[in-house]
Amino acid sequence: MDIYVQSRGLDRDYYWTVKRDNQPEEEIPTSPPIVKKATALIDDEVFSVVILRSQDNNLLLLVAGLQTTRQDIKTRMIRNSVALIGTNKDEPILRKVAALALQNEELENKINQAVENSPEGFKVNWEKIKDIISVSTDQVEDLPNREDRGKIALLSEAMKQSLATELLRFSLPQKEEALVIVTKSKSKETLVEANVWRGLSNDPSISTNWMLVPGDKHTNPSAPFKPKIIVLLLVIIIVTTVLIVIRLNSNSNQPCGGNQQVLTRIISDLKPTVQSEKVKTLQRILTTENIKVKIDGIFDADTKKAVEQFQQQYNQGKDKVQQIQVDGIVNDATLKALWQETKNNKTQNNISLEEELWNNGLCKL
Repeated sequence: MDIYVQSRGLDRDYYWTVKRDNQPEEEIPTSPPIVKKATALIDDEVFSVVILRSQDNNLLLLVAGLQTTRQDIKTRMIRNSVALIGTNKDEPILRKVAALALQNEELENKINQAVENSPEGFKVNWEKIKDIISVSTDQVEDLPNREDRGKIALLSEAMKQSLATELLRFSLPQKEEALVIVTKSKSKETLVEANVWRGLSNDPSISTNWMLVPGDKHTNPSAPFKPKIIVLLLVIIIVTTVLIVIRLNSNSNQPCGGNQQVLTRIISDLKPTVQSEKVKTLQRILTTENIKVKIDGIFDADTKKAVEQFQQQYNQGKDKVQQIQVDGIVNDATLKALWQETKNNKTQNNISLEEELWNNGLCKL
């Protein structure tokens, strides 16, 4: 099981570090995709818990917004976050740790004691972290069919305790995507759209007790019959709207606004040649996908290998028709894939890559 810790130092912004089994600690420039997906469902500046199963059967527990006794250089309180990424066999541990977090069994304080400031940013005492997650796991019951339906409720201490009890008693449903979401500042609609199994948030429109997540959003078949002309008009309006949106956004899903002249120029520049700023920008972009490559502006064998690694990484879990060629060459397909995967990544200055390294980097003539 991989253990990720996010925090910050006195004057260095938030970043992640990871400890894998029998591997040294490693700092990573951006969140793993499964953590990024979980973070999008919560307000990670406040206490939040997410359990999520990915399509490749990785199981994530994210406990975010943990308070600390440390402050940054502007005297703002620093937050810790911990992510545990394992497989289905790790489910008992992840459920138990999630329950402890919800029950406030000193988990927050123990994590605080295991993470300290350092000249580089922060330092993690991994032995303390491992002790925290080395919990005893009791035999649990299979989830009854009646409990398989998704439920949401208004966030409160009572409902957190109720959820913790359920996590300790039952195994998780065998579904993909979000299983548990506990957070603040997220609407009822967010929980419903996530198709969550159990969700808690402080949206006042949510019931104070568990309520079933609406499963069918289609119109009630017993509703009064609508005249055909109205239905036809609605169809025309919807189709017209979709066509307009597609036309307006046809270039928004393309790097460099879909400007083929610019894309052709970039591809010609990203080949073995003399040192160039374009290649250096490409290397910086690759590092945000946790790919190691020397940032020297030279498209050498190491850079080609890094491009191959991205191509392989991009193809994982995709249908054959969606995959790109793995050859270390930057062509149209690879450039578009790289843009799609990295445009929302952040630099250390918290600026999106789309702005800093694409629009003001690769795409700038």
